[in-house]
Parts: sequence; C-alpha cells; structure tokens
Amino acid sequence: MLRGLYKIFFVIILVSGLLFEVGKYRYSKVYIPTGKEVGPALDYFISFRDTAVVRGKECFITNDKALSFDFDRVVGIFRKVVEKGGNVLILYEKENDLLKKYMSLLVLKGVHGNFLKYSDLGVSELLKCDRVYIFLPGMDFAFGEDLQVLVKVLNACSFRGSSLWVIDFPNLFSGEKIAVPFCRIKVFDFELPYMYGMTLGELALMLNEVYLKKPVDLRVIAVSNYSRKLWYDELGLRWYLDYYDIATMKDALMCAAREIFRCSNLEIDENYVIKAEWLNNREFIEKLNRQRMRGVKFERVKSHDIEGVGICITDRSGFNPVLVCCQTLSLASRMYPHRFRMKNEIGKEGMFDFNVKVYVESGHDFDKFEKLLSGRLNRFLSLRSRYLIYR
Repeated sequence: MLRGLYKIFFVIILVSGLLFEVGKYRYSKVYIPTGKEVGPALDYFISFRDTAVVRGKECFITNDKALSFDFDRVVGIFRKVVEKGGNVLILYEKENDLLKKYMSLLVLKGVHGNFLKYSDLGVSELLKCDRVYIFLPGMDFAFGEDLQVLVKVLNACSFRGSSLWVIDFPNLFSGEKIAVPFCRIKVFDFELPYMYGMTLGELALMLNEVYLKKPVDLRVIAVSNYSRKLWYDELGLRWYLDYYDIATMKDALMCAAREIFRCSNLEIDENYVIKAEWLNNREFIEKLNRQRMRGVKFERVKSHDIEGVGICITDRSGFNPVLVCCQTLSLASRMYPHRFRMKNEIGKEGMFDFNVKVYVESGHDFDKFEKLLSGRLNRFLSLRSRYLIYR
C-alpha cells in the first residue's frame, strides 16, 4: 500500500516537471510541456491522464490522420481507455486500402475502436461520457471536418456537463497565414476567416471562453517547443496526409483553391490545371499574370493530354489561395459573361459569405472585397490574440 502511494507521488512530481499550467482563464486550463523537441503532446497526455482520478465513462475521439501520424502511440491510448470501459471513436472521410489496413491492425492488437464517417458522428454517444478526449490532426481551414467535430463535442460536453481534454497538434500552415472570406459556424453563430491561423486547442479555448453559453471544464495539452510561425514541414514531424493524396505543402494549399473552384463551372484537376472548353488559355494566362498576384504565376501546361492553365506557387508565404481563386474566377466572369457560371452555394453547405458569389459573378476586383472585410478581420484578430497559446 505504502509502496503504491510512493509510486503515485513520484509520477505526480515527474509530470509536474514535464507540464506547467499557463494563462488565467475562467473555465479552461492550458498545460505546456517543457520538452526541447517539437511534439504533439501524446506522451505528456498519457502520463498526465494516468495521474488524474478518472470517474465515469471516457471517450477518446481521433481520426484516420492520427493513425497515419503515430499509430503505435495512438493505439496505446486506445488500449488504456478501453481497459477502463471507455469508448474509442476513429473518424474518417473516405475508405481506402490504408484505412482497411489500420482496421485489420487494430483487430490483431486486440484493441476495439469504432470507425465512423465524419458525417455519422452523433451526439448520443457523447452524451453518455463524463470525460471526452480529442486528438485531431487536420487542415486548418474553417470548412474542415475536424473543426466541425470540435464544435459538436463542445456542445455535447456543455449539455452533459462533461469535461473535455484537447491534445493539441501543430498547424499545417504557418499560424501567421490568415485569409478571408469568412465562414459561418452556425451552431455558435460565429464566423471564422477561411484560413484562421489557430491550432485546434487555441480555437477550443476561444470558443469555450467566449461563445459557449455553458462553458465546459476544458483542458488543453499543448504542443511542446512549438512556434506558430513555422510550417508543418519545418518541424521534423511525420507527414500525415498521404492518406488523402496530399503529398506536399503545395497540395495542401491548393486544397483551399480547389474547394472554391468547385463552386464554378471552371474545372480544376488533381494537377491544379484549370480547364474549360470555352477558355482561351493564352489570353487568360496573360491577363492573370498582368494582375501580379503575390506568390503565384500562371503558365500553359498539359494535364492528361489536355492543355490548360497551370497554377505555379512561387512563394507560399505570400500565396493567398482564396484571393487567387476569386481573382481568377472574377476574370473569367468578365471575359466570358455568357459562359461562366457560379453555383448557388459557395463552399461546403454554403458556409462562405454570399457576397463572394456576388463579387465574382459581377467581375469585381476581389482586393476591394477584402478591404470591405478589414474591419471584421481586425476584430477577429483582436479577439484571437487573447487565446493564442504559442508565440
């Protein structure tokens, strides 16, 4: 008995040396690991959780990208949660051979995990839990599935009175990369810029402290030794997006572009080549390059033996995928008013400001639209600055 108490005391002292609490928030706590290497806090979370008194049912929510990032550590957490009667939910967007491999490996390791499509995550399972953990490596766009999961979990924890632990993860893009238009988060009646420059832990902190009517007991285990200015491929961590056929940072940036292009009748293929049978490629490229958009140039290329307009990123820090897409679509609207069309909804489920569609279809310079949004953007940045964990 005495030996067990000494062991618990030793672990508590050890963990307190690895983690220290920062920030004075009303409802939330943030723990910063003191590690000298960049790390997403999985080891610190495991140690910290093991010293805490766990009462009631636990639920651990993660995604397929987490399995690609660090399968063994994530499965180790699964085992600890399941051993104590908890539940594990693994979210995915599409099923492929790699996902099937993970499913088989979990069976071989004797660990039970429920695989769910993002769209199938309901609140009924969350409402049975007294403590929820989330670890969701993803892509920091306001239309991202992981952000929607965070909102759903915060709401469920608020209703149930459960505590929520967020195991934070570095941004894919530099935290200084922010781009409008705004996207509406309907549940909280809140808007975020298309690229908002916050980790999931920082966003959870802000939503909990400001927008949740009944805040939850939130704990954020932060990333150790992380600077928000860095891009993910500068951190020396494992790349986790091959599962989504995103092999480079250029592919990741162009995901934002592709989402907007899909709202029009201009086609953009997997090689980021713009095509339309009615498009004069040579003239279109000349006029696009004349606009001197930062961080990008356009050139004639062939993709699948069809000539089109290639997007070449020359400076990723200056490249604004939203501005580039909207300027490109706006030019197409001016040059081909009887051919070019936009869909009724902009982005997934019409999340974007409807004025984006108005500006593009009318052929306006999108720079002017950005200036109209500068006041709203400055208010967001002022609020955001209070909840940034990393500098």
